[in-house]
Amino acid sequence: MKVFQIKNAPYLHYDARDDSQNTDRFPQMHGKRVFLRAVRSMVLCTQKALTDTGLTWDQIDWFVPHQANLRINEAVAEYAGIPRDKVLNTIEWYGNTTAATVPLTIDYWRQQGKVKKGDRVLSAVFGSGYTWGAGIFRI
Repeated sequence: MKVFQIKNAPYLHYDARDDSQNTDRFPQMHGKRVFLRAVRSMVLCTQKALTDTGLTWDQIDWFVPHQANLRINEAVAEYAGIPRDKVLNTIEWYGNTTAATVPLTIDYWRQQGKVKKGDRVLSAVFGSGYTWGAGIFRI
């Protein structure tokens, strides 16, 4: 029987209180940078979607942003000039459900009688890996 010795055990020993030990081993969150990048990216892709389609906010019924952070959604609405009464959120009830946030939000407000068949939605998202995008579609 051959015995294998593992030089690097399948675990890491570190002191979580010592940030200098952790910066090279684990991804680091820089909340303010992520916030600013998310807002900027979602505003730009929202504006590009409108420009590319020739539509205006008068022709869009609802704005459904990714539900990762209410402050991000509020900032996107403010900087993109989105009428507040067109912004749909559910993060306060469901939290961030990752890829399900947009369809979940649409369905929630559909069940409340607010979103109806034929409504035009502009959705903007921002996710892990610093990916973002926007789309315009009808319900």
